[in-house]
Amino acid sequence: MKKITTILSALLIMLSFSNTASAAPQWVSSKLKNVYPLGDGKIVILIFKTPSALCSGTYYYAQVGKNGMTDKGLEYLFSTALTALATDKTLAAAFDDGAGCYINRVNIAN
Repeated sequence: MKKITTILSALLIMLSFSNTASAAPQWVSSKLKNVYPLGDGKIVILIFKTPSALCSGTYYYAQVGKNGMTDKGLEYLFSTALTALATDKTLAAAFDDGAGCYINRVNIAN
């Protein structure tokens, strides 16, 4: 019984460390140049007027299943981004600085 407990404890520790190996969240804060939803409704692309140097391209993606994004979260993100674009306000967005620059939360900064 002690052997099983030791093995389960070791597995639990290994699993907890494997979940922490992700890219660090970063923030970009700028007015938007474009908000571009793709036809499948699962991806929204944001283009900032002043992109972060930590993102390799000019596109920031919000996609269901990436960086913790859900269907409902994508709807909220899309409406917040459109509001920022329409009112010419600054949008702050948290993104994963790994491949793809996937956003998982935004707010209107002004």
